[in-house]
Amino acid sequence: MKFNFAKKIFCTPNYLSMPAIGISISNHAIRYIDFCNKKDKISLKKYGEVLFPSGIVKDGEILNKEALIKIISELKNELSSNIINVSIPEDKSYIFNIKVPKVSEKEIRQILEFKIEENVPLKVDESIFEYEIVKDFFDEKELLLNVSVIPKSTIIEYTEVFNLAGFYPVSFETESGMVAYSTVPINDKKTFMIINVKD
Repeated sequence: MKFNFAKKIFCTPNYLSMPAIGISISNHAIRYIDFCNKKDKISLKKYGEVLFPSGIVKDGEILNKEALIKIISELKNELSSNIINVSIPEDKSYIFNIKVPKVSEKEIRQILEFKIEENVPLKVDESIFEYEIVKDFFDEKELLLNVSVIPKSTIIEYTEVFNLAGFYPVSFETESGMVAYSTVPINDKKTFMIINVKD
């Protein structure tokens, strides 16, 4: 389950794509995880966290931008790349399910643009959204979609902070989406219960 919000705005050609490090910011820590390829298999290369005091980030809201930039910039000595995937805290994102007719991807996005304001407290021009097909109802000619929405202002602010710290986000992911994507095997259709314990 991956929602590449940034890639919907800035599309990166396949030949320029690079492995990216996962970054997550909570109220008291920045956590990172890095993978590498070994014999055509993905292996864990490095992971860790950097703790910081209260008052810098609160429930996804950046309160002290300068302090956060300084903390993030210090990670450059720990990480092998400045290309990152960023997890957006759940407090700054919205998720809902909706049924739509089986139409083209362009038409699905047009339908969702009209449905955003009905399901989240944001105007469509204030948001960036992505969706995943949860179920294809063959007999009913419908699709069940899982839609994730992030405020455009949040994407812009996080991008600015990481850029000033010397990092380049290639995608933004809802926190729950990133946890699911990291733990559930690709194409596994079974039902999972995932418990995410954090500070």
